[in-house]
Amino acid sequence: METEGMVNQFLSLPIFQVLSKLSYSMYLVHLGVLLYFVGGKKHIGYFSNIIGVGIILLI
Repeated sequence: METEGMVNQFLSLPIFQVLSKLSYSMYLVHLGVLLYFVGGKKHIGYFSNIIGVGIILLI
């Protein structure tokens, strides 16, 4: 089909290649950043349902 070729050409544009590499790099780094900030805590913080929903949405 011709649409598959058009979609492939559109998603193969250089801007999408850059964005995909950037988003994949952020995906790989974010766990280390989370562990750094959460692992460095000396005490248990306050936890509410709102924070719990936010954490679930981040995963």
